[in-house]
Formats: sequence, structure tokens, C-alpha cells
Amino acid sequence: MHVKYRSRFFRMLDLFLTSTHLPAYVVAAFVKRLARLSLAAPPAADVVIMALVYNLLKRHPTLMKLIHRPQKGGLFAEDTECTEYAGGPDPYDPQERNPAQCRALDSSLWELVSLRSHYAPNVSSLAKMFEEKFNKPGYALEDFLDHTYATMFEADVSRPPKKTPPVAIEAQPGLTEEAAGYSDIWAFT
Repeated sequence: MHVKYRSRFFRMLDLFLTSTHLPAYVVAAFVKRLARLSLAAPPAADVVIMALVYNLLKRHPTLMKLIHRPQKGGLFAEDTECTEYAGGPDPYDPQERNPAQCRALDSSLWELVSLRSHYAPNVSSLAKMFEEKFNKPGYALEDFLDHTYATMFEADVSRPPKKTPPVAIEAQPGLTEEAAGYSDIWAFT
């Protein structure tokens, strides 16, 4: 996801996957591959991937079972092992080139659980949207395509702080005074 034409790629991918006549296994293979890529992608690509996955799940309701796959305690339970669900290890084969045989429909999107703890607040908040009902309309992908490290940093820096930082502190008595005996321990010559 460190490519020059990332925004063009995601625009075209969104365009190609807009058809509701695509088989579910093809769209599931793309969703699962994108979710796996998001684990190693930069935060600017992660926000695009999350919005695209949300839109694809909204367009293809048969893929909702990727989120609601029964796991030990449920997909979003804190005590679950992310790579295992009720059927054992993740059956998805990322090396398989044929979408019909990669078993993406038998898998779950455990990667979304991992992204909830992402260091970038934009990514973690987008990952948490998959816990809620899918009431929102689809995301406009154009809003996320031009994100870079610089734009994300600039947005964080220009945001006003929630609490004003302290500018002065009250000095504690006895720490720097001669009477405390600290000057007897060290000799600076």
C-alpha cells in the first residue's frame, strides 16, 4: 500500500466492485485480502481500506457473516484469540490466486478486531464502527483517498486540545534548598 497511485487503485477497485451481480465469493476474497493488507499498511491506506470494506459489506449483505461469524465468545469479545473462531484456525488461504478456492467466505474478518487497537486514532475509530449496526449510508471514498502521513499529522496538530496543558507548576519545598542536604552529597568543581 506504499504505492504512488494508491488513490487511483482504490477508485478503480471501488468502481469494479460496485456491481451487485458479482458472486459473493469474489467480493469476499477482495474484502478478506484488503483486511489482511490493512494489518501492514500505513494509516493513510488503512482508513481507505476500512471505508471500502464498510461500503462493500453494505452493498453485499451476504458478506455480513464475515463479521458475525460465531467465535469463542463472539467476534468482538476481548477474551478471544483473533486468528481462531469456532471452527479452528482461519481457513482463508492468502496464497491461493483463485477467489473461488481461497475460502474467504468460510473465514471471518478478525483483522478488524486487531485494528481497533491501532496507534492512529482515525484507524481505531473506523475499526470500531464495525461493532455498531450498519445504519450509516456508505462512506464517500473520495474523503479518504488523499490522506497521507502529512495530512493526518496536520489534522492532529491543528485540532484544538481537549484540555489546556499546564504551563507552570508549583515548586515543592525542600528539593532545591541548601537546608535539604543535597549540596553536601555532590561537589561540583
